[in-house]
This record gives sequence, C-alpha cells and structure tokens, in this order.
Amino acid sequence: MSCFQTIIVHISGPSGSGKSTLGIKIAESFPSTTVAVKDTDEFIQDGNPESDELLRLEKLHEGRENKEYIEYWRNIWDHSISDFIISNENKLIVFVGLTDNCGPPYHYYNINQAHYRFYIKIDKKELLKRYYTRFIEDTKTKPVWEEIIQQRRVVCSSYDIIGPSFEKERDWHHKNGYNINDETKIMEDIKIIFENTFNS
Repeated sequence: MSCFQTIIVHISGPSGSGKSTLGIKIAESFPSTTVAVKDTDEFIQDGNPESDELLRLEKLHEGRENKEYIEYWRNIWDHSISDFIISNENKLIVFVGLTDNCGPPYHYYNINQAHYRFYIKIDKKELLKRYYTRFIEDTKTKPVWEEIIQQRRVVCSSYDIIGPSFEKERDWHHKNGYNINDETKIMEDIKIIFENTFNS
C-alpha cells in the first residue's frame, strides 16, 4: 500500500440522475481504508463562508458571469479538490457530483486529476420523475421553502432539466472524455478499477 499511487474517479450526471445514490452504494461496497467517496455538492454548501461570499459577489455584480465571481468559484473548487486528494492519499478516490454547483451558466469545473470519468446516462422521463420525487422528499426533512425564499435553492422547471441545457451538459462531458453509461455499468467499471488497483 505504501507504494500505491492514488487513483481518482469522477462520476457526473444530470441533477436527479442518481449520482449521490451511486456514491453511497460505492462507499458501502468497499472498505473505507481503501476507497474515499466525496459528494462534490459539499464543497459549496448553504451557510458556509465560501457560499456566502459567492452570494455576496452575485448580488454585487447582479449575476454570476463576471470575472471576480468566476475566479472565486474556480478557486473554491481548486482547493477543495486538492485538499481532499491530499487527505486521502493511497486510496481510490471517487468524486460524485455535477461540478456546476453555484457556477455561471454552462460552466463546469474540470477535475483534471481524474484518471477515470463517468457520466450517468438516463431517460428524460425517468430523470424528471427522480428530480421532482427527491424535491418532495426534501420538503419533509429540510427547510426547502426558506432556502428558496433566501435564493439559496432553485427549483428547476422541466425545460431547465431536459431542455437545451440537457444536451449541452452531456456534450461538454463527452468532449471532456467522460464515459457515458447507465448506473449499473458504471458500478461494474468501478469494481474492475478497484480490483485492478488493489490486486495488481
């Protein structure tokens, strides 16, 4: 293990496609001493200093498409990714999440350190069903309506989820080397990566 090189995987996909669920499944399937799973949504959370500063910059510049906002947003990703990798050396690291959290429109953070990249393929009807079902479930346990009023949470329309942005998002991932597959195939590939990493 001492000479093992850290292997990094990124699993992305549309909002509601099952990224977090897949991350939980991976975490439960492998020992924590060898595999570290991180939901990238945790890098920019409601109420933390980074999120508050982004909100301030967004209001100051009346939007997210200005240089100061974009630079600060990228810096959050840079140090969050690097810090997690450093703290989990000699492990198979799996980042799970769409890297556009609080970003400008159609901006995705590219995890350049990733050795393997996956994007969850999902039917549009199933995607809508999962997204709105999750929203309804969240209202039972989280202060969802307060978050919406405070502009800390956005409820997407069906057009936002499966409209032109759906195709643009998938195209960006395809151009950046992501393997587009369903959850079952991605899980199978993760198992192969794990076996090749620790049994070689």
